[in-house]
Amino acid sequence: MRTGRYSVSELLTSKEIEQIIIPELQRDYVWSKDNVTRLFRSIIDNFQKNNRTRLEIKDGGNLLDPVISDYLSEEYARLKYNTRIGFIYAYHSPEYEGRFFLIDGQQRMTTIFLLLLSAYKLAGKQQEFKNKYFKDNQPKIDYKVRESAHDFLVKFITHELDSGNSVPAFKESCEFYNIYNKDVTARNLYANFETIESVIQKELNGQYVDFIQYIENYIEFNYFDTNLSEQGEKLYLYMNSRGEGLSIQERLKPLIVGRQPHNEKTKVGESWEKWQDFFWVNRKANYNADKGFQEFVKWVTILHIIKNPTPPIKTVAHNGKTTKIEIIKDYINCDIKGQENWLRDYQENEGSFNYRWLESVFSAVERLADFTMRESECLPVNWLWDIQNTNEYIIILPCIYYLVQWPNATDREIKRAAMFFKNVFVYDETIYRDPDGTAIVGVQLVQQMFDNSISDFRELPVQGINSKLLENGVDEKKKKYYFSPFGDEWENAFWEIVQNKDFNKFLKGNISFLLDWNFLFGTRAIDFKIRADKVRKKIFEVLKTNKNQLLLDLLKYGNFYCDDGGGSSNLGPWLHRYTLINDDQTWYDALKEKTEIITQYLEGKVPNRSRDCLYDRIVKGNSNIIDYMKDNHFLKDDKGSRIVLLEKTQASENLSRELMVQWLHKTHPSSWVYDYQTLVIDFKIDLTTGQILNRYSHSDSCYYLDLIYEWKNSKSEWNVVIGHRKSAILATPIFIKNPSDWSCVDGKCKYNSTFPDDWSNSIQERIDDIIKDVNDLFNVDIIS
Repeated sequence: MRTGRYSVSELLTSKEIEQIIIPELQRDYVWSKDNVTRLFRSIIDNFQKNNRTRLEIKDGGNLLDPVISDYLSEEYARLKYNTRIGFIYAYHSPEYEGRFFLIDGQQRMTTIFLLLLSAYKLAGKQQEFKNKYFKDNQPKIDYKVRESAHDFLVKFITHELDSGNSVPAFKESCEFYNIYNKDVTARNLYANFETIESVIQKELNGQYVDFIQYIENYIEFNYFDTNLSEQGEKLYLYMNSRGEGLSIQERLKPLIVGRQPHNEKTKVGESWEKWQDFFWVNRKANYNADKGFQEFVKWVTILHIIKNPTPPIKTVAHNGKTTKIEIIKDYINCDIKGQENWLRDYQENEGSFNYRWLESVFSAVERLADFTMRESECLPVNWLWDIQNTNEYIIILPCIYYLVQWPNATDREIKRAAMFFKNVFVYDETIYRDPDGTAIVGVQLVQQMFDNSISDFRELPVQGINSKLLENGVDEKKKKYYFSPFGDEWENAFWEIVQNKDFNKFLKGNISFLLDWNFLFGTRAIDFKIRADKVRKKIFEVLKTNKNQLLLDLLKYGNFYCDDGGGSSNLGPWLHRYTLINDDQTWYDALKEKTEIITQYLEGKVPNRSRDCLYDRIVKGNSNIIDYMKDNHFLKDDKGSRIVLLEKTQASENLSRELMVQWLHKTHPSSWVYDYQTLVIDFKIDLTTGQILNRYSHSDSCYYLDLIYEWKNSKSEWNVVIGHRKSAILATPIFIKNPSDWSCVDGKCKYNSTFPDDWSNSIQERIDDIIKDVNDLFNVDIIS
């Protein structure tokens, strides 16, 4: 029988085919009512659409000859409304002429055969069915999985064809209950026949003859004879020449079957149906099993490529890529064009890519899926039916390969592997940005472990195993806790952190600094969990809602900032740049290095900060200071006396403020800042009475007061200047107490002396002093 596409009638009434046999090594007929109903629904829909379609074909305005028109109409309907059931695979043996042994497609073929039987019976055409599909008491499709299955099929068909509708159903016979009710295939054959018959009667309104014609001529199979495996490529060309590209698994299956010995070909068909059923059950919202099954084929191929010491790499330009990992990454990345063809080329050219390998990987996938049902948080929930992006491969591929190498691993060992790679997934941004490469390295790590007979991730690192994943993925400090009398409790405590993805990412997947706080812990994991929970609640969660207040609270305990290596000379002498602990990296560094500050804060101890603590120098409870520092950067000299706040990271005159200028501005809402060292207060005054009329006016008649904060010889001082918005000041204004203390220069009045800023006092005291001292220069309180 040639490989190709056939209608049901062409296949089952072919002179070359005496019987299609489901052989002993195949599984039972196990389709459920749900499987049958879904298939039958699509057939009924197509049949009814076809019945409603009528074509009127003209040539130059004239109707075609009825014979030609009928032929074209039938071909149109066949193309538009046929139902394609997919591939079936069979082989034949010279010693059994005319008998073809089905190795894949038995569930679909059997269901279609039941459909034919039911339609012929309801149409009253039992004899025609006998002539076509039941010759000499031998059905065209015969079950040989067990003798009882064959016997039942023959007796059941005979009963349905020889008796009328009023005769009791076959399942009511003693023979059925005593013998065949115990046979899985027999039970499902009868149950599905009843379902089919019921739906036909309900849906077709007596159109049984038309429906028979549709079943026989409009339902099509793609038949593949595995004895003629060299036809696989011809089949591919044939299908594509008709505009019908084959799916990944449809292209792969003939290749895998062809690599099996003749007596083992049925294993492939049996397993392939099992695999398809598995991804059907786990398809979720997908229309069919294709998406999951194709992803499985991709996993199988990628794992084989990675484990292969010298894989035949794709024959395309490498674009400067030189390492094996860089080249293999293209097999994983979903956005790389040509990937499907590269995978196919590899499958065809690598002889060890065979059924045995696919079966071992599927067994691992099946075991991992079963594990996921019990431990649903270990792997991405959608990994079986909808991989969103290749980031998920970091966890999935190494875990599958772990079970390929250790198929008898316990649930605890599987969870250990999943947690290791889940931790890897979050701890480093560079790894997160290169998921393809990380997935490859993860699989290679499992291979190294297997080569060194190490299956326990708790024992890493060991000599002979080298992987960049071990830099932070494994911590030697954990080992003494892993292998302590309460090892499981400790491991569970570590896993609780891994499970909290956002918190674990904040910790960069490395909790060694928490273990360094050993003076806080006893020997039980509960103590560790309490402290870790405090870090989560009092630091991580507060950061998301009230970051500035947290910084203020921590600054009370000490200098909670770090030198970021930058600096500036734009605002005078060179100043070092620092940052308050703000982003993920500085927080991570602080958790490791600012241990004393953090532990005191977590334990709620009374702050005991040093004299030069930044809290006293900058903040002292005024969060507005931090609000201005959007990037949390500031400049500071070596002595810590001069402090310049930066609105952004870089220093500039218009985006920087001397600490004292900002403090004075925030405590006096009527003021505004001209540049980093100048505070301005606008006011309007009655020159006759000296009464201030308006502190907020910017009218042309308004005066302004500049308070200029300057540094000279490492000392700070205030300069005072009065100016007018509309005209130059040629004589001291009436509201100035002692005109002799002022000089009129360039249309402004400048106070001849300065007010020193004493850094030995608190900020609030110094602010109060400058307000008092400046107001003493005038007859009215300009700064209130």
